Amino acid sequence: MLTDDNARAGGAVANVLGCDSFHADLLPEEKVSIFEKLNSQNIILAFAVKGIFIVFGTMGMASMWEAVFADMGTALLAVANSTRIISKLN
Repeated sequence: MLTDDNARAGGAVANVLGCDSFHADLLPEEKVSIFEKLNSQNIILAFAVKGIFIVFGTMGMASMWEAVFADMGTALLAVANSTRIISKLN
């Protein structure tokens, strides 16, 4: 979790939300910097998964539902990856 609140308030909110880690006392530029680091890794992952299903789809080996499940799985992996990275930054 990224917040501009002080560490005490950020920790309380993170605890209520069940966040494993949080960053407090951040300026907007610092939030953007952290978000950009996380986002670049997730974009690479998303494109890789989409590329695999495009190849399988052109070969007739992937259906629409498989693509939908892949998108959902990619989103879950992106969230899990972001959480992992934030926890390592602490």
